[in-house]
Amino acid sequence: MKIFYIEDENGNYYSADRRRRFIRLTGKEAYLFLRKHRTKTAYFYPTTTEEEAGNKVLIEIPEKSVPRFRKEMNHEKYIADIEKKSPIVCISLLEQAAGEEDLTVQDTIPDESINIEDRVILEIELEMLRRALKTLSDDELRIVHSLYLSHDPLSETKLSEILSIPRTTLRSRRDQIFERIRKFLK
Repeated sequence: MKIFYIEDENGNYYSADRRRRFIRLTGKEAYLFLRKHRTKTAYFYPTTTEEEAGNKVLIEIPEKSVPRFRKEMNHEKYIADIEKKSPIVCISLLEQAAGEEDLTVQDTIPDESINIEDRVILEIELEMLRRALKTLSDDELRIVHSLYLSHDPLSETKLSEILSIPRTTLRSRRDQIFERIRKFLK
């Protein structure tokens, strides 16, 4: 269930600065109140606060504050997306471990099966390789992609036929490309 704190001059709940008053409404009661007392659209900000068995709490915000709150929410979503993609997990050492009332994360044993240093080095090397590949011409990139990076790599013979060049010429170009990549990576 969603719990709405709707701004109202007669409300029982005050904002932190005590300048705004809110009434606490839920479900159909909130809908009917907004329909009866509002001529314009009302904007609500979902908080991270949960009341009574995990109910979601939403607070009405003034229309002029909407862009700032949207920017903040987009930023939070961006950070959450980055954290999902990252192999690194950030945890508070003071939080309770899942399912353990008296055990904090600080008391648990770290997972040593993941070598963070190796993961970081791999990510750095991959980024350097991406940069090196960006320095190649379109023809050079096509050769590397066709021979090594494609889901269905071609043989040198097949690629030399497609490019209408002798196989020895293709090998020579390939070797030159790899030499340029090696120099870039050093």
